[in-house]
Amino acid sequence: MKKIISILLILMLMCLCFISCGPDKDTDTGADKVENSDTNTDTNSGDGGEISDTDSDADVDSDADSDTDTDTDTDTDTDTDTDVGSDTDTDTDLGSDTDTDTDTDTDTDTDLSGDTDTDTDTGSDENLKMAPNFKMLDYNGNEVTLESLRGKPVVLNFWASWCPPCKAEMPDFEEAYQAYGEDIQFVMVSHLAWGTDTVEKAKLFYDNSGYTFPIYFDYQFEAYAAYEINSIPKTIFIDENGAIVAEVHQMISRSQLLEYLENLK
Repeated sequence: MKKIISILLILMLMCLCFISCGPDKDTDTGADKVENSDTNTDTNSGDGGEISDTDSDADVDSDADSDTDTDTDTDTDTDTDTDVGSDTDTDTDLGSDTDTDTDTDTDTDTDLSGDTDTDTDTGSDENLKMAPNFKMLDYNGNEVTLESLRGKPVVLNFWASWCPPCKAEMPDFEEAYQAYGEDIQFVMVSHLAWGTDTVEKAKLFYDNSGYTFPIYFDYQFEAYAAYEINSIPKTIFIDENGAIVAEVHQMISRSQLLEYLENLK
């Protein structure tokens, strides 16, 4: 029995040596395993016998520490900021502002020079009144129209042998005829519409006066109606185109007559 115990002790010592001398493997897998095997065998053999104390202490410390730390941090931050701003600002100003300022200012200033009750028109051609046409007889009894005398300016005078103002201005007409007779037509018309004159009386007056300007006779009163004669003497100045440029409705002075004739030629 003692031998057996000795053998066991030797084996145990050998195991311990083997374990202590063997390779040291420390695997830490996160699991600590402690095995403590304590075998204590006391053998007491009788009186004076031998006491066999077998102490088998097997301490197996297995520390398996398996620490697996898997830290997966997936941070997906998707920030999609889509700003679709369609700002269409259409300012259509269809403003048709037509400011048309047409100022037509026609200022016709007619200076009617002459004595009292005298109407004189000296405007431009486009504003002139055309002289009305009429038929008359010349000294020899031939019918003549006013229109047939165009081509030269005309001085048209209405008179009567019974009219003192008419007779008073005749010397001035005779003087004017002598000065302007080649450039201006003198038409001295005997007024027969009312009064005491006839063609014969008018001729007799003319023959006795010694005047040389030509005389005519309003035998059908056409001139009386066309020129609205309500008083005599009356003198009308007509340009070469047949337009009236001036009128004098009473006895005309010598200076007036010569001034108008000078402007007319």
